Amino acid sequence: MKNKVIVLDDKKARKLARDLGLEVIGVLSILKKLYEKRILREPPSFLYKRLIDLGFYTDKKTFDKIFKAE
Repeated sequence: MKNKVIVLDDKKARKLARDLGLEVIGVLSILKKLYEKRILREPPSFLYKRLIDLGFYTDKKTFDKIFKAE
């Protein structure tokens, strides 16, 4: 299954997908790429709050590490 990408955030599902030879990318990585390309223009602090409001779980430390937010 080369050249296949799957979007997952669940730790167990990510491990299984990698074991099956899939490339795994998470929601935060996608948002980061969209932010870097200026498709998403909201500041990281807004994105974090919006994700939490939508029920997406991520801790602030992980989010900041990915976004290198201040």
